[in-house]
Amino acid sequence: QLSLARSYDKKGETDPALRVSNLILEKYPQQVDVLKLKADLLDKKDEADSAIAVLEKAYQLAPFDIDLNYSLAFKYAENKNPRVVSLCDSLIKKDSLNLHAEPYYYKGIYFSNINDKVKAISLFDQAIQHDYYYLNAYIEKGRVQFDQKKFSDALKTFQLANTISPKFPDAWYWMGKCQEAMGDKENARINYLKAYGLDQTFTDAKEAADKLK
Repeated sequence: QLSLARSYDKKGETDPALRVSNLILEKYPQQVDVLKLKADLLDKKDEADSAIAVLEKAYQLAPFDIDLNYSLAFKYAENKNPRVVSLCDSLIKKDSLNLHAEPYYYKGIYFSNINDKVKAISLFDQAIQHDYYYLNAYIEKGRVQFDQKKFSDALKTFQLANTISPKFPDAWYWMGKCQEAMGDKENARINYLKAYGLDQTFTDAKEAADKLK
């Protein structure tokens, strides 16, 4: 049944996948994998509160599941739920070797979303200190700097991400955004096209390039 639900999900048939997941959970309500799948399906239907409630139930059953912790933390952060702070602090406390960047990153997203930009940048910096190759942390930090209209600082952040991974389309796109904001439309268009060249689904990059023709 779980394979069937996943098959529906893979084909983009969210409602049938959700129905099968619910049937499984009626018989086996403590199946964490099914709860995680159900939360993902609800998220695809833009039912964020319901998805969080399902993830919280899964977390009560399996608080040791790191991937589940991260999924819940990300959902909290996306939806401005302050519970992300205590959850991430508990993950940091458990990280005796001080290796994981994710808790700092999720807290950074939360503080960015509630418009505490200074705190957000500090947390993204901490994420990067824990994992120099954590590209999403560079992107989120740069986006905050961009929102603050610190275009030069933001460009440097995106360029650093680009140096780490030249095949990361988001870095090219945001470099272009900064250059456009600074009046360098020629290089901005080049970088938008590089982003689109790396990811043909990146329509925002293509549209941004087309506007600068």
